[in-house]
Amino acid sequence: MAFDIDMIKLVYSRLSERVAEARKLTGRSLTATEKILYSHLWESAEKRAFSRGVDIQEKQVETGTYNFERSEAQYKLGSITSIEFRQAQVNLRNAQNQWTLSKYEAKLAELSVLKLCGQLLNISL
Repeated sequence: MAFDIDMIKLVYSRLSERVAEARKLTGRSLTATEKILYSHLWESAEKRAFSRGVDIQEKQVETGTYNFERSEAQYKLGSITSIEFRQAQVNLRNAQNQWTLSKYEAKLAELSVLKLCGQLLNISL
């Protein structure tokens, strides 16, 4: 397989700049995976933060909680049926379950990467 060494040098010459820009955009430190993604996927002029799956699921829980509280108030006022109220409960529970599942899957993926890198025994859990 032939390698284009000039292309590789170009990509890695901009690595620290892109990581710094991504850190500034997200406002937090980045994982190794995020550093790779931001440095390799930012070819377009539009620079935006990528959402983590866990963050998206957490927002779903917030939305589900808001909808449940609103439905609870409407149920107490008698403007919705018990079936509609129960559906709001089910929706909130589903959002909570998906959030937990996404955190679990993220941890499994992290452990898989550490295992592949041979670093699994070198970290403290």
